[in-house]
Amino acid sequence: NERASYYYRARPEMLKTLVDGGVDIVATANNHSGDYGPDALLEQARWLNAAGIAHAGSGANLDEALQPAIRRAGDLNVALFSLDATQASFAAAADRPGHAYLSLSAPSEWQGTLAPLIEATRQKADVILVAVHWGANNQAAPGRNEVAVGHAIIEAGADAVLGSSAHMLQGIEVYKDRPIIHDAGDL
Repeated sequence: NERASYYYRARPEMLKTLVDGGVDIVATANNHSGDYGPDALLEQARWLNAAGIAHAGSGANLDEALQPAIRRAGDLNVALFSLDATQASFAAAADRPGHAYLSLSAPSEWQGTLAPLIEATRQKADVILVAVHWGANNQAAPGRNEVAVGHAIIEAGADAVLGSSAHMLQGIEVYKDRPIIHDAGDL
């Protein structure tokens, strides 16, 4: 029962490429995070931990998937949250591994979920980023729902939103003096 045209998985030794490139934090909530099932998703976390790469967006349960990763950048502590809005079938639950998933059709749910998490994270982080995998592929501009959810994330207290999914640059919106990168292309 195939769910997608492509299934992605890398060998653990490929983490050396990230380490050699100076990557020390990654977002893991996306439409391929569950391609090989919950055991592989949890294995990914073990390999990232062993490589010293912080990760946010997936975990053994929903609470874990919603936890931010925090890393030092110069003089600042930067927190990264990662959520997906494209693949509900990979969603974590209270008793099920998966990724942090919220529907694009419910901006108030994004704000209600993220606001207390961001507030608690402010005690440990100077900058809070939210990476969101949202919207349809190959769209030149964000849809109405992506814009509304981006605003809700900023309203929840995030300093910036980094969107992905379209595989195309979609521009940057400044909302309440904070950037929303609607899609960073294939960055």
